[in-house]
Amino acid sequence: MLEYIQKLREASIRDPLTGLYNRRHFFEAAQDFHRRLARGQAPLTLAMLDIDHFKQVNDTHGHAAGDEVLKHVAQALSNRFHGRDLVARLGGEEFCVLAPGVSSQTALAVFDDLRNSIERSKVKLGSTSVGVTVSIGLCDRPMASLDAMLAAADAALYKAKRTGRNRVLWAED
Repeated sequence: MLEYIQKLREASIRDPLTGLYNRRHFFEAAQDFHRRLARGQAPLTLAMLDIDHFKQVNDTHGHAAGDEVLKHVAQALSNRFHGRDLVARLGGEEFCVLAPGVSSQTALAVFDDLRNSIERSKVKLGSTSVGVTVSIGLCDRPMASLDAMLAAADAALYKAKRTGRNRVLWAED
């Protein structure tokens, strides 16, 4: 019975397609991370990540291919971030990472390396394969709220998209 309860709990906090945490769990768990950052207890970087030209993948190759691309990016995130990190699929082709202990000095290198590894990899779709790129917005400032940090990272993400995609940008002051 305990095993069944644990399976139900996991199912309630995980995205069924990618296996990453879901949006609801992210917002519940992220509040504690933000409180620690606001108290200056540890560095924390928040990253918003979006798959570039995802609609084109669905339109060209179909939704099953889009699902494979989502799983591919989720796997890259899972391989890179684990343990204390909080990685979630927020919806559609958008993901979020809260990386405690990752300071601004190392965050850009960590996330640019992730971006590069996704760009270099290919997603197998039957007899063909497709390349994938991502745009990433970063915020490491202890703003008034988690929502404010998310908005800042999201603004950086959309600036990355507007200025050419496949890049990592910091939130502006």
